[in-house]
Amino acid sequence: DDQAVTGYLATTYVDDLEDTRCAVCISSAFDVSNPAGDTTAAARFEAVYMAMFDGYSRYFTRSANK
Repeated sequence: DDQAVTGYLATTYVDDLEDTRCAVCISSAFDVSNPAGDTTAAARFEAVYMAMFDGYSRYFTRSANK
């Protein structure tokens, strides 16, 4: 719970590419009440999204190898 971040809105979608490929896209926007904390907040969300992409990659790679 971060009281400095408000108005968080995120969207995740998957674009079907050719063959067995896809592109996972994440878009988000949020407000930071203390402008000095915007870099820290952005870095935190970036780390969360990288973990999500890593999880997607491991899940879908595993599924394709079954």
